[in-house]
Amino acid sequence: MYRKVGVMKLYPYHKVNSDNLKSLLFVARFIGMFGYVLMISSILLFIINLFGSDTTSVIDVGERSYTMTHEWEPQISEHIIMFAFGVIAAAIAGFLAAMVSIENSLKGKQE
Repeated sequence: MYRKVGVMKLYPYHKVNSDNLKSLLFVARFIGMFGYVLMISSILLFIINLFGSDTTSVIDVGERSYTMTHEWEPQISEHIIMFAFGVIAAAIAGFLAAMVSIENSLKGKQE
């Protein structure tokens, strides 16, 4: 009468299994998580950079005063590069997980 509700797992490629390539699957999961963290952090830092403000300080030297602006946030190009590295890491992880899945499916056909 009641359906069994699936449990959500927070690591990538949780449906892929392997008996022979467990270490490669672990590496694929680790690289996938690293790529996801890079993409999410680049988006969050971009939003912070977009709405954040620069800190300004005034320095008095004798009769003159100087205004200095301190930019602590990375520039937009750095966010794009970080997001691109995250996409590349996720693509590499997907390729490794696909290799593990292919090996597992071919092993199943031989038996």
